[in-house]
Amino acid sequence: MWKRLQYLWKKVLPQQVIRIVILCIATVTVVFDIITLPIYLLWHKPWRLWHLIYRNRSLQDVDYPDDLVRKSTRTHLPEFYLDDCQTLDEAFEKGYEIFGPQHSCLAWRPILQRESNKQNDINIPYRYKLGEYQWMTWKTLIDSINQFGSALRRMLSAQKGDRIVIYAETSYRWFISAQAIIKNGSVVATLYPTLDNQGVYDAIKECETTIIVTTNQLLKKLIEHPRKSEIFQQLRYLIVLDQKEGQYESNKDIERFNLELNNNNQNDVQIITYEQMLQAGEKNFNFTKNDPDDLAVIMYTSGSGGRPKGVLMTQRNIIGLFKGCIGLLEFFLHETCRHVYIAYLPLAHILEFGVETFVILLGARIGYSSPHTLTDLSAALMPGCKGDATLLRPTVMACVPLVLDRIRKTILTRLNQRGLLAVKLFEFIVEYKYFWMAKGFQTPLLDHIFLRKFNELLGGNLIGMLSGGAPLAPDTQKLIRACMNIIFIQGYGSTETVGGGLFMDTHDYSLGKVGGPQFGTKIKLVDWTEGGYTITDKPNPRGEIHLSCESLSIGYFKLKDVDRKAYYEDHLGIRWFRTGDVGEMFPNGSFKIIDRKKDFTKLQFGEYISLGKVETKLKTSYLINQICVLADSMRDHLIAIVIPNQKAIERIWTRQIANKCQNNERENLNLNNQKLLQIFRKKMIIHARLNGLRRYEIPKHYLLVQDEWTAENGLVTASFKLKRKQIQHFYQEMIEQIIVENCE
Repeated sequence: MWKRLQYLWKKVLPQQVIRIVILCIATVTVVFDIITLPIYLLWHKPWRLWHLIYRNRSLQDVDYPDDLVRKSTRTHLPEFYLDDCQTLDEAFEKGYEIFGPQHSCLAWRPILQRESNKQNDINIPYRYKLGEYQWMTWKTLIDSINQFGSALRRMLSAQKGDRIVIYAETSYRWFISAQAIIKNGSVVATLYPTLDNQGVYDAIKECETTIIVTTNQLLKKLIEHPRKSEIFQQLRYLIVLDQKEGQYESNKDIERFNLELNNNNQNDVQIITYEQMLQAGEKNFNFTKNDPDDLAVIMYTSGSGGRPKGVLMTQRNIIGLFKGCIGLLEFFLHETCRHVYIAYLPLAHILEFGVETFVILLGARIGYSSPHTLTDLSAALMPGCKGDATLLRPTVMACVPLVLDRIRKTILTRLNQRGLLAVKLFEFIVEYKYFWMAKGFQTPLLDHIFLRKFNELLGGNLIGMLSGGAPLAPDTQKLIRACMNIIFIQGYGSTETVGGGLFMDTHDYSLGKVGGPQFGTKIKLVDWTEGGYTITDKPNPRGEIHLSCESLSIGYFKLKDVDRKAYYEDHLGIRWFRTGDVGEMFPNGSFKIIDRKKDFTKLQFGEYISLGKVETKLKTSYLINQICVLADSMRDHLIAIVIPNQKAIERIWTRQIANKCQNNERENLNLNNQKLLQIFRKKMIIHARLNGLRRYEIPKHYLLVQDEWTAENGLVTASFKLKRKQIQHFYQEMIEQIIVENCE
C-alpha cells in the first residue's frame, strides 16, 4: 500500500498537475486567439495564400489516359537568364556579365592553427583555429577556372573527353577544379571521400584516368591502399588541393609524399599543388566551346545497393535540372544577391553539386564549411573558435534527414533534462505554431519569445532549407520548420535523374510528403504486385515510381546491362527511369515515399516485410539514435541492431536496474544485460504497436551497440543511407550468438 501511495505521489500526481497546467495554457491561448482573430485576419491577410496552400500539386498527363502519369501544374516558369543557356560555359559567362566582376561569390576560412584531437576520434584527427571568412569575387572565380583549366590542357595534356577523378573533401577548390575540368572539355569523375578501398579502386581503374585531384589526407589513403601498385601504374599526375597553412608545412607534405611514391617505385607520378596549377595557367585562354550533349560528369553513387555505379551526366542534363528547379525558388529570385548558402555536404553527391552550382549561377554567395566545424559546439574547433554558421549567417542551406533527426533528438534530450513540464510546453508550442502556419498566419510574438534561439544556432538569418537524400520523419519536419520559422522544402530525386524529380513548394505544409513533380518532370506509378502495391489501391494509388525529365542522365558508365534494366522508352518515345522506390499519391496530387523494393524481403512463413518501413517507424522512439533491421528468409522474425540514445538507456539502467540491486551488487552500465534488453524490448513493442506495425513486423531480438555508423567506417553512405549488408557482416558473430542463445 505504501509503495502504491509513493508511486502515485511521485509519478501520477506530477503528470496530472502538468496536464492541468498545459490545459490551462491551451484554454487561455484559445480564448486569446478568438478575441484577436479579426485583428490578425486584417494584419496577415491569410486568404492571399490559401490558393497556394490548398492547390493541387500535380495533374494527370492527358497523353497517358490508361496510366497513372502526373505532371507539374505549372504552365510556365519565371524568366531568368539561364533559360538562354545550354551549357555550363555559357551559364558562367552570362553570370559574370550580369552580376559583375566585383560581386562576391565564394568564401572560406583560413586555418590559423592546428592541433591533434585529444579525444582520439579517427573521424576528427585534428582541431582547428579558423580565421574570418575570406570572399572571392566573380572575377577571381572566372580567372581561377580559366587558369586551372588551361593548365590541365597545357601542362598536363588533358584533352576533350579525358576523364579526371576528383577524390577530395568539399571545398571551394573542389568546386573550382570541377568547373575548370568541365570548361576544358574533360569529364569530372566524382568519388566520395568516404568510399571504401574496393570502391575507390574500381572507379579509378574503370575511368582509366591519368589525373586525380585530391587532398593530403586522401592522398595518404591512396598511397596506403592495398592495391596501390595497380592504381598508380596508370597515374601520371596528382593535384593536391589543400590550403597552405605555411609554406614550410606544405613543402614538407609534398616532399614526404614524393618520397613515399619513390619508395613504392612510383617515381613517374608527379605531385602538383593547386597554387602551381593556377600559376601555370592563363586567365584569357581560348577554350573550345562545349556542346550541350558533351559528357560533363561521371558521378559515382555511394554504393548503398552494392558496387558504386558511375552515372553519366551531359551539359544538357545539368542545365535541364536548373531550368526545372527555378520554379521552386521564386521567393529567392527577386533578391538572389543577398542570399548566402552554407556548403558542407559532400560535393560528390548530386544534391550538393547541383545546389551549389545552381545558387551561384543565381547570384547567391557560398560559404564553405564542414560537418565538424558547422556550429560553435562542433568537435573540430578549438575552444573559443566560432562555428562557421555563426560567422557566415547563412540564409539557405541543404540537409539530409539523419542530421535533422539528430537535431530533433538533441533538442528533446535537453528538454527532458528540464523536466516533463518543459517537454509538454514545448510540444504544445510546436503544435500551436504549425497549426497557424498551415493556415497562412504568422506568430511573431511566439517566435520572439520562445523560438528565436533555435534559428540562432545556425546564425540567426536562415529563411530556407532543402532536405533530400532519404525520407524525413514527419515529427522532425514539423519541429524543424516550426522552431526555425523557415521555408522548408523536402525533395525526392536520384543521381540517375541528376537530382531532378519531386519537390514540395514553398507553401506546402503537409508532413511526410515530397510534393509534386517539378516543371518538365513526369512521374508514373506502376503496379508492384509482389509487394502488394497497385494503382487501384484504396484510399490512395500506390506503386513503383518511374521518372522522366529533361535532366534524366544518359545511363551508366560501362554498364549496358544495368542500363537496360533501369532505363526504358515508352510507346511515345519518352525515356523513363525505374527508381525502385514505392510511392503513394494523395488526392491533391502530392506524393509520399512509402517503401523501397531493395528493402523488401520475405520471412520463413511467407510474410513480406519492408525493412525500411519498419526502421522508419521504430527510429521515432526516443530510445533510438540509429537502427538497422535485418531479416532472414529461413527465420520467422526480425533482428534489430540499435545504437541507443545513451542518456535514455542510462536513465533506465539507473532507475529500473541499478537502484533495485544491493549496494554490493551494483555494476556499470552493460548493454548486454538481459534485464536491460527485456525492458528495452517491452518499450519498443509498445512503440511499434502505437505506430501501426503488425506482429511479424516487430523485431523479436535487439542488439544494442555503442559503435558509431559513419561513412568512414563503411556502414553508411556519404548521404547517411544504411549499408545493410555491411552492417550485417560487421555484427555477424554477435547476431549468430543471439540466435544460438535463443534456440537453446
